[in-house]
Amino acid sequence: MRAVLIFVVAVSIALVVPGLVGCDGGSSSSDDSSSGIVAAWTLVSWRAVGNDVPGGDITLTPPSGMVSANIEFKSDNTAAGRLTFQGEVTPVDGTWSVSGNTLTLSDSEGSMALTFSVSGSTLTLSFAEEDEDVTSTLTFSKV
Repeated sequence: MRAVLIFVVAVSIALVVPGLVGCDGGSSSSDDSSSGIVAAWTLVSWRAVGNDVPGGDITLTPPSGMVSANIEFKSDNTAAGRLTFQGEVTPVDGTWSVSGNTLTLSDSEGSMALTFSVSGSTLTLSFAEEDEDVTSTLTFSKV
């Protein structure tokens, strides 16, 4: 999803972690493990860890004024929401699929694969930067 990619890149730049997020074609299949993701979610924290992160570890927590995000994963495998980074709002509009513990977000401009888990009312998304020593973890709460 273009908006997610923009969000990831924007936060990475804000953390002084240049580089492009790892993107690939992902999986187009969904399985029973996707049922827990169908809900509306709001971002509660973004953590980046690695040698290319200033200080090795940084966490952003809304409402920090720097970042906020809301996304809804619908049962028809579409996703909609909005991401705000330093006051700039980016709409989210695309599709999603799950294969095992991999969530793939897609739109007409590409796709992004993330590791995910759902535990109760918490959604966790993780990904590694393609060309950097950085792993990011986004934690969402069910709305």
